[in-house]
Amino acid sequence: FFRSYELDSSFPDDWKLTIEIMDRGTVVDFLIGSTTIDLEDRFYGREAVQVDLARDIYRSEKLAKINSLKDEGEFDEADSLQEEMKKALSEFKILKKPEGLIPVEYRPLLHPDKIPS
Repeated sequence: FFRSYELDSSFPDDWKLTIEIMDRGTVVDFLIGSTTIDLEDRFYGREAVQVDLARDIYRSEKLAKINSLKDEGEFDEADSLQEEMKKALSEFKILKKPEGLIPVEYRPLLHPDKIPS
């Protein structure tokens, strides 16, 4: 109890933090509870997640349209649509580090096999 740990991380590789609390036994250690925290969401905020989602949806829809145009032999139209997509994607908001303190979130630690009463 009352221990703190400091870990280095880098986005987007280290986006998920899983915390497990164990009960040290004489033969076997038992899991008391665990929780998972999305660090990237906490760091950048909900707006950045929505922007990323919109960018991914836009990109996938445009790529599907470009591929269908190429299959139909409309290479000039597919190339112009691809240039339009590149320009639009460059205009999407770039993620920036928030100013000030990062908000703290508290979650209950739950054992995966036990249902809270």
